[in-house]
Amino acid sequence: MTKDSPVAEPAAFGLLGLAIITLLVGIYQIGLMENWVLVLPWALVLGGATQLMAGFMDFKRKNIFGATAFSAYGVFWIAIAITWTIELLAANATFVEGLVFDSTTIGWVALGWLIFTVYMTYGSLFITKVLAIIFILIDLVFITLFAHVFAGVPLVAPGIAHLLLSVAAFYGSAAVVLNNQLGRTVLPVGKPFLE
Repeated sequence: MTKDSPVAEPAAFGLLGLAIITLLVGIYQIGLMENWVLVLPWALVLGGATQLMAGFMDFKRKNIFGATAFSAYGVFWIAIAITWTIELLAANATFVEGLVFDSTTIGWVALGWLIFTVYMTYGSLFITKVLAIIFILIDLVFITLFAHVFAGVPLVAPGIAHLLLSVAAFYGSAAVVLNNQLGRTVLPVGKPFLE
């Protein structure tokens, strides 16, 4: 906990959720997991609920950057899980027979989230190098998803971007936990790129 806040630093928790869900999605996208359906609960809980909780905790801490980032990406993962569920139901149910699904929806969603992530990336450049790297990798995820949908880039590209993001988020989470717990820098996060 910081001295001026009754709420503990939520970044470790939020980044852990991000790390695990992007690990699972990346493993699926590069072809090491065949059944993505079992990723749905993890997307809802780790991608969605965990990051929403971290965001709400950051609102209490009056950290508008963290609150906006975690809350927004929490909502993103919940929406993705619901989208995947609808696609799964549509593929396996006769009650939606004749309903047309536009496969470009995810591409347009990726573009919208890329726009949001670009200005969040700019803001992260003033915080720490680790956070900036995490946001740059989120940019890469959305760029590769957009390119997958509209330019036919193989799904392995966003898969690799998800895996790189997972590694960075695990590091960021570990740095927050260990540096705070031990009261010294165990895992450096780096000074901001911009001041």
